[in-house]
Amino acid sequence: MTTQELQDIFEAYSLETPDGNNLDILEKYIEKYPQYEQELTEFAAERATLKFDLETEISNEEKKHLAELTRKNFEKFWTSKQTQVQSIESLITIAKKLGLKKIEFAKRIGLNPAQLFNLEVRKYVFSTIPKNLIETIAETLQTTKESIENYLKLMPSVAANYKSETRPDEIKQISFEQGINDDETLSPKEKERLLNMK
Repeated sequence: MTTQELQDIFEAYSLETPDGNNLDILEKYIEKYPQYEQELTEFAAERATLKFDLETEISNEEKKHLAELTRKNFEKFWTSKQTQVQSIESLITIAKKLGLKKIEFAKRIGLNPAQLFNLEVRKYVFSTIPKNLIETIAETLQTTKESIENYLKLMPSVAANYKSETRPDEIKQISFEQGINDDETLSPKEKERLLNMK
């Protein structure tokens, strides 16, 4: 984390919310910069306190109490948001519970079994995975897009039913594009379709 980078993010958020905090916009920034969730939440809480302080004369003791109350309210809000998102342990397991075999599941989301496995073990860098694909997975598994996103953002891990001498922490993530280009089982037409996903 660099101080300048964080200041730029704070400034961008402030410019988008000139009239004060906006929880929808704050959520967007936290989703975009998950590594700065705590800093963004604290910044929003301090900003709310400052705005109140400028409009109302309060003592230092009241100011501290207000700052703590605001911070707790923001923390309560985000805890509530997170509990609303279903926790996913495995894409393939959910598909199986819905009566979908791996091959059928892969076909429904427009991938082959190898590409599905790469998603399952989170081999792809999350930011490179097409949004349309994530939405299709969520719809197929009858869950929320946020749940799928949270799963795909986790560290890569070898699937429980996959035997390999490679340790989970040794899996190197690659971009979705590289995964498609490196897959020799895909035809040029199939590669073009997958690479054109948005």
